[in-house]
Amino acid sequence: MANQDILASLNPVACAAAQRLIAKGAILTSGRRTIDAQASADAADVVLDRQFIAKVYKKPLCNVAVALQACADQFPAADQAELTARFLGVMAAFDDTELEKLSQHLGGNAFDIHPDPALIPACEDEVTQCVKSGGTALFLQKEGDLVRFHIQIK
Repeated sequence: MANQDILASLNPVACAAAQRLIAKGAILTSGRRTIDAQASADAADVVLDRQFIAKVYKKPLCNVAVALQACADQFPAADQAELTARFLGVMAAFDDTELEKLSQHLGGNAFDIHPDPALIPACEDEVTQCVKSGGTALFLQKEGDLVRFHIQIK
């Protein structure tokens, strides 16, 4: 997905922050996700680490995360394709409000950028400015054992 497509998928506050980071050299890798894309992303991570959901998602785990981790635990030999399909089935039981508790990507309130240590100060500044303006924001440099730059802003 190209930067412009990702930008168009984000809420206005996240989009503006992403644009400022792009101007500083950031390469967007993910923005708003469909349920299918979220299930696939989670499945890819779970294949690498079966406890990924339990380790990475905000504590206490929301109902969706609990159900996804239980599914991963129930099918320890499942590959990414099988987990994606199973995760889609799990996620279908929840409404949009519950799903957004799992991932801010689902509401267009989060984006990922290619990890570049030179961008850490700029990412931290975006989060600080958002919070000073009354918004909520979070910058993660790792998800579990995976190096990723994830920014949530709304």
